Amino acid sequence: MESVEHQQQAATRSRSPSLPAAPPSPPLSPNSAAAAALANARWTPTKEQVGVLEGLYRQGLRTPTAEQIQQVTARLQKHGPIEGKNVFYWFQNHKARQRQRQKQQAFDYFSKQF
Repeated sequence: MESVEHQQQAATRSRSPSLPAAPPSPPLSPNSAAAAALANARWTPTKEQVGVLEGLYRQGLRTPTAEQIQQVTARLQKHGPIEGKNVFYWFQNHKARQRQRQKQQAFDYFSKQF
C-alpha cells in the first residue's frame, strides 16, 4: 500500500508544469457586482415574448435553425431583453414538456380503461 504522501508526490510528478496562480481579483464595487449579477441573471420572458414563441410553435416551428433563431431573437427584442440561446432553449424545453404531457395523457387514458 502506498502512503498518501507517496501518492501526492507521484501525482505532482505526472502533471505538466502548471502556470503560476493568478493574483486575487480586487473586490468588486457595488456597480460591478450589480453588473455581474445582471449578466448572470436568468431570462424571464415577457407575456408578449411567450405569445410570439407559442404562436411560432403552433405554426409548426419545432427546431429552429441558427438563422431562424436570429430572426426570432431580433423580433422578440422589441418586447424585452433576450438572447439567441434563450430562444434555442425555449424551443428545446417546450418540445420536451409537450412530449411529457402527451405521455402523461396517454397513461391517464389507459389507466382509466383498465
